[in-house]
Parts: sequence; C-alpha cells; structure tokens
Amino acid sequence: MITKDNIKHCFDSLTSSEISEVFDSNCDFMAFECHTFNVGSYATIKPFYFGEFESESNGNLFIDKDDFLRLFKESDSVNPYLIELL
Repeated sequence: MITKDNIKHCFDSLTSSEISEVFDSNCDFMAFECHTFNVGSYATIKPFYFGEFESESNGNLFIDKDDFLRLFKESDSVNPYLIELL
C-alpha cells in the first residue's frame, strides 16, 4: 500500500526503464503499485489503458502523469530519472 510514510521510498525505487515506458507512452494515466514482502518493498509504474489492466486491490494508485509528478515533487524523493522530467 502506498502511504504518506512510504511514498518517498516508492518514488526512489522506480527504475529508468519503467519511467521511460510510462512517460514515452501515449496514455495519460499510470498504475503506481507498491509490492511489499517480508524483507522490504519496491514500487513499479506501468501505463494504464482503461479496461486493459488489473491491479491488486491493496492501496495502489491509478494516477495521471501530471499528478504523479506533483506528488513526486512534494515527496522530497531524489530519484534522478524523475528529476529530469520536472
């Protein structure tokens, strides 16, 4: 689940290939998911095409690109691949 307590970590764990896939796509929305295991967690983003994507029902976000970047900016994350998009 993505919360205010772990959103910085979620942004920090995104890879350049995931970011490129989403921001180079023609869709406006993405699925921002946090995958949690007993030894930690990591986040992923994927382009979201309405009706073509299913997500676990555990607190993930379906968000547009502008709001995603706004949340990133507010999170104080230092992910260099996202900083390039600001």
